[in-house]
Amino acid sequence: MKKILYFLAVCIGGFTPSHAQPQAALAPQTWEMAAEISAKISEKITAELTAQVLESAQAACLMTQEYPLATRASAPICGDISQPIHAAAQDLYPDVPFLQNEEQLSLYFLLQRNREIIEQLPRIQQYHEQLHRNLTLLKRAQTIITHPPQEDVAWILSQIPEQTDYLLLGERHNFPQISSRIAQLVSGLRKRTTRPILVFTEFLPENEIWDLSATATRFPQQAILWETLQTMGINVVGLEPKFVDDNLHTTSNSFIFDKPVKQNIWASFEGMRLRNSRWIILLNEARKLFPDALFIVYAGALHVSYGEPHSIADKLPQDRTFVITFYPEKVQNSKGQWEETTSPFDVRTFEQLNTQRILQFNSKKLSHLAGFDLQVKIPNP
Repeated sequence: MKKILYFLAVCIGGFTPSHAQPQAALAPQTWEMAAEISAKISEKITAELTAQVLESAQAACLMTQEYPLATRASAPICGDISQPIHAAAQDLYPDVPFLQNEEQLSLYFLLQRNREIIEQLPRIQQYHEQLHRNLTLLKRAQTIITHPPQEDVAWILSQIPEQTDYLLLGERHNFPQISSRIAQLVSGLRKRTTRPILVFTEFLPENEIWDLSATATRFPQQAILWETLQTMGINVVGLEPKFVDDNLHTTSNSFIFDKPVKQNIWASFEGMRLRNSRWIILLNEARKLFPDALFIVYAGALHVSYGEPHSIADKLPQDRTFVITFYPEKVQNSKGQWEETTSPFDVRTFEQLNTQRILQFNSKKLSHLAGFDLQVKIPNP
């Protein structure tokens, strides 16, 4: 493949190897031949990717039957993309030079998604089995919450270690009461510390200049949070790669247990891997510029929870990272009925533990097993 690309670079791109002598302009017939060869190569790449996607999808779908517990906790799988991903291939896969167009990029994304499913499902199943084995230990290690609800913010702030450099706040999206609670926490942190504070969020594209009015209009459910950050003079940095923001509503027509579903492609294992890896790069670069700052990451809970596939929490210094996840007290089910929220990690395990509005364990090892240092249920308005 490298030889093919080298040939195309010479014939089409006008690239001249350092060891070669400059050549005269190519004749029109040579350009036509090069273009024909390029088109055939592209067709072959597309055909090969298509075949590999179909093969990997079959293997991934079979694994949903073999690992049902993991499948219930993971994103829907085994389908195609509703529309091509509109992006430059090198933005998503800089180490894959043979992708030549958006069709090939979309096929390669599907292939990598299926490979991720095949790799992650056994690991997730093992994780849930470990949770079940340690259920009694987790019950004994729970912190008993005795303070009244109106003291929750002060209590949560008291649990965040002073040496924390990365405070990861993960939420279940689309519940305004959660962003309001996060606004209270950030405000309390600003009053508690003299350290610089930077907030990083998936709700803004990377490198975008933050504008309160534009952000509040685009994400009105977090309006209180954006206003609080502006009032406190806290800078906000966007995390989301441009290729995500440009394809924000691209879905996958998928199947789970033979039932058709639609899934945003960026919520798949591969989508999360691409996004989170870019977030880590940005956080590491920012750390060089702000070595003493407290970094707060505000995102979906599955991005920041310990042990989740490609979680950013597992790629940051463990002794200086603290994870808090937030969920509404009640959610509506498919029938429109309100019911108690359970953590997304393992319904059967955590419904036995999630009897308090705040869930905490008395060791960092158990926190990593559970996925968080604190889990907070926020009352519905």
